[in-house]
Amino acid sequence: GTIFQREAPHYFKLGIPVMPLKPQTKIPLPVGWSNWADEHPLTEEIKRDWLRLPSNNNIGLILGAQSGIAIVDIDIKDSAIVEQVIAKLPKSPWHRFGRKGLALAYKHNPNLRSFKIIDPKEGSLIEYLSSGNQVVLPPSIHPDTLQPYKSNSDLFQVVDQLNILPDDFERICREVLMELGYDLKAKSSVSAVTDFVPAGN
Repeated sequence: GTIFQREAPHYFKLGIPVMPLKPQTKIPLPVGWSNWADEHPLTEEIKRDWLRLPSNNNIGLILGAQSGIAIVDIDIKDSAIVEQVIAKLPKSPWHRFGRKGLALAYKHNPNLRSFKIIDPKEGSLIEYLSSGNQVVLPPSIHPDTLQPYKSNSDLFQVVDQLNILPDDFERICREVLMELGYDLKAKSSVSAVTDFVPAGN
């Protein structure tokens, strides 16, 4: 079977919305996929159609209330700094390793909106992905390296162990990064950061 055919049934069984992505990309195949983030569950018919797709689609998890899952994406090259950031966050049983940094899974917090913390020199440092976002699940193929994404566990097996992040999580992230020497003062307009809309919305 394809990546999607092998992985998706584990999530469907738990009522978690996953969707096919175009092969070797992070791009969702279904149009209007963010409809399944909050109110609408996936229908059996849609799931069946997706499981019949012949091409080797990557698999994406739709974040938000329906899946009950959110992701913290740490986009920092220096692994020593990544370790220090993780040490300050609530523990997560699921780490996905990418080209740089890490993605960590948490329980969806309805009071917490997606945000992105940017350093003027380094670019994006930490991104919180929730409703309206999706995350590529292993063993999907990374578009640049053409290698499978890897993680320390299967997300469907640890979903019931996810911790919820505090409502003031953005402030906590900013303080951690400032302690580590990042200059975030240039981005004082919090609204510009909070209103980040992911591609595809």
